[in-house]
Amino acid sequence: MASLAFPVMTAAGGPGSVDIPVPSHDRYLLRTELVDGDAAPLRDPTRPSRPLLTFTQFTDIHLIDEESPLRTEFLDAMLGTAYRPQEGFGPQVLAWMAHLAGTTRSPFTGRPSELVITTGDSSDNSQRNEVRWLIDTMDGGTVDPDSGVPGTCGTTDDGHRYDGVDHGRDPATLELMNQPFVSEGVGQPWYAAFGNHDGLISGNVPMLPESATFAVGCVKVLDLPPQDIATISDAGSLYGRDGLLQDAFDRMAHWADERPSAPAVVRLVPSDPDRRPLTRSEYMTEHFQTTGMPIGHGFRIDNLESGHAWYSFAPATGVRFVVLDTVAPTGGHNGAIVDEQFRWLQDQLVAAERSRELVLVFGHHTLRTITQQPGTVFATAAGVELPLVHFGLPSGGVATCATWDPLAKPARDETLACLLLRHPGVIAYVDGHEHRNLIGPIARPPAAGIPGGLWEITTAAHIDWPQQARLLDLVDNGDGTLSIAATSIGLMTDPKVRMGAEGSVEWLASMSHSLAWDDPQGSTGRDGGPSAAGDPKDQDVELLVPDPYR
Repeated sequence: MASLAFPVMTAAGGPGSVDIPVPSHDRYLLRTELVDGDAAPLRDPTRPSRPLLTFTQFTDIHLIDEESPLRTEFLDAMLGTAYRPQEGFGPQVLAWMAHLAGTTRSPFTGRPSELVITTGDSSDNSQRNEVRWLIDTMDGGTVDPDSGVPGTCGTTDDGHRYDGVDHGRDPATLELMNQPFVSEGVGQPWYAAFGNHDGLISGNVPMLPESATFAVGCVKVLDLPPQDIATISDAGSLYGRDGLLQDAFDRMAHWADERPSAPAVVRLVPSDPDRRPLTRSEYMTEHFQTTGMPIGHGFRIDNLESGHAWYSFAPATGVRFVVLDTVAPTGGHNGAIVDEQFRWLQDQLVAAERSRELVLVFGHHTLRTITQQPGTVFATAAGVELPLVHFGLPSGGVATCATWDPLAKPARDETLACLLLRHPGVIAYVDGHEHRNLIGPIARPPAAGIPGGLWEITTAAHIDWPQQARLLDLVDNGDGTLSIAATSIGLMTDPKVRMGAEGSVEWLASMSHSLAWDDPQGSTGRDGGPSAAGDPKDQDVELLVPDPYR
């Protein structure tokens, strides 16, 4: 890749220069919705752009203990996401993504990734073994993706590792996916954000003592009596997904106690104490048991003491990452920002702008899914005090924002979008949750008196098609604009082609890719249906934004 000498000031205060790679634009769709006028003249391929940071985003990894009693595969007809044929291959998919993050150079700048950030739902039920698979795979080393202690619960140790729901797949492959393997790890600092599946059972139901008891027990419910299914369906009609899952767990616990006379279909499985769901503080504590860097992976001691999963750090000079906890504290699969965190965020943005730092904000939920009311069926039943929460987008659009003063104290009903927009230093909000690639501008209206806006970058899931991550470059164009280059990386081979030797990490990851493609409930774009890969404008793109400090 060619390079140009970019003028800089040296540490001694005199003029100097550094060699900067010339970006390659031939594969990137230029998006200019946030800049005034025609940006084409700015796209001189020989312009002396200055890369500021290159990093990788993982999201919605959903490492699933498919043998766990907490699984609800029998609800798949109602939920569409209670069972996926590829779900047991999650550790190998993550290991292959870690390999890509550590070996891929950006086609835009030629630079390697300098850090990885996961934006939530890394586990599926926040079980300790799922969280350990995440940390150990990201760090690198030997990973054992199996669960269940052989011979417990009156079962016979028959030498087989797979004890889950067998949907007619090749038993030899099921055994292979549960064999220990070696992960290369990401080979760079990595950071974690909190998602609803990291803090809630099935991403919906708050942690209760009975959940832990059931998770580490001996009974896996494979199906429920028709009358129970009808009751659960009624609960879903009244209370949505929240009520449906709460009712399902109640019925599962009931029939587990009634075994062996239960009319429900149940199976004894080897128990495992590492299947216990973790509290928020326990989840963060596990990140301190690591061979990777940094210790805690973004979480700090004060996070453990408070139970708050939000934090910030400076990954490069002049750049600040702010990581949010968008999980609704009283349950529910959509997101919410508690008022304490909202006011902390305001302080972070004010401080960053005083230091002339560019800010990228990370959260699990998209702005349009930060809609969870605090009065969920769980909170009502538990009688807990309902917290004040903030939503993602104003009901009437961003034009309804009450103030554009960046120093104004947050109002009780201010939304996350409005808070971010009144701080010009914020140039992007990066998230997941929706399991699809989608990139859109969040523009300031003329009333704001500030040009531009920020980009919302939503990335597809590891667990579902197309099983992709994003490589992101932040570049100073030297002309009053910044570029965020987004490059999709992942298992984009022919889904019918196996990679590597049989049983290897790449072979099993490609098996997962094939199963995800064949999943009839997956959004693969076949037969004219929607594709989670998104349109070209959601994939390899160059996102232009005004430099707020020029």
